Amino acid sequence: MSFFARGELVGSYRIDREIGSGSSSNVYLSFLEAMPDQPVALKVRRRGHGPHEEILARRFFESSRLQYQFCHPNIASFHEYFEVDHFQIIAIEYLKGGTLQQLLKEVGGKVSVDVACLIGAHLADGLAHMHDLQVIHRDLKPDNVIFAETGDLSSVRIADFDVSKNPYNSPNLTEKGGHVGTLCYIAPEQFNQEKPRPTADIYSLGMIMFELITGQLPFESISASSIFTRFLDQRPLPTLSEFAPNIHPGLEWLIDRAIDTSPERRVPSAATFSIILLAISSWSRDRFDRTQAMRKLTHEVWLKDQLAGAPPLVRDSLVGPLQSLDLLL
Repeated sequence: MSFFARGELVGSYRIDREIGSGSSSNVYLSFLEAMPDQPVALKVRRRGHGPHEEILARRFFESSRLQYQFCHPNIASFHEYFEVDHFQIIAIEYLKGGTLQQLLKEVGGKVSVDVACLIGAHLADGLAHMHDLQVIHRDLKPDNVIFAETGDLSSVRIADFDVSKNPYNSPNLTEKGGHVGTLCYIAPEQFNQEKPRPTADIYSLGMIMFELITGQLPFESISASSIFTRFLDQRPLPTLSEFAPNIHPGLEWLIDRAIDTSPERRVPSAATFSIILLAISSWSRDRFDRTQAMRKLTHEVWLKDQLAGAPPLVRDSLVGPLQSLDLLL
């Protein structure tokens, strides 16, 4: 059910139409009354009653508090938080290019390696900014990745911070015995309510990359019991080449380390993830304008150590491109 009608004034915003709805909120295209040519998205939550209302209300506010800190081209921009009557409202950047999930449907389920690398490099860049501010997204998935402009891959934004957390100053809003995130994309440790770490988001990004390249996820069955049993048994996930023969050996090596069930064995930072993608795809590198920023943040010692023990095909495919980026010299 829509909360507001077309033309209704909500705070300083004039409602145009509803453009999305979920289990906890509705999203409206609106315009500032004082600037009617500037579109804004209003994310609206109706306050309720019951034992969980306080947690839900605090979580909605906490998502706005965290998003307020970000200033990055690959993170949806925050405008303001306010309340009217029985509603909590977050005004955010209007992104009209659709979600990554919608893009996958439009192109038949998967994209080229070059396109996947460019999208992945931008998402990793955004995550690096979040992690620098000690914020973990905890629910990165194709539905929470949105393009500001249709057809512009570089306009990709990380959105929806409903369960994001700063492990050092965010309140604990997860019920005992529960977990946050979306089943197929969350890291195993999120099932255990462990203190969130940046490597949890890198796992989710690795899953997104796997899906972008193969058109599917590396699970035999998409059910909580099946996935949880695999994690308990510590069985490794299938490799990328099982679904995409002749894949770039460096890309398979990277994704294997991103979706490792052990956080300690994963790629150590989002910037490192991004720079490896740029080394793999020269097409992406030519279209990515923050390569130097990613290079400076890369864990070069980790790269050297890991590549020293990598299979020859992996080492040969990555060392030269990384050296051209002034790494591993």
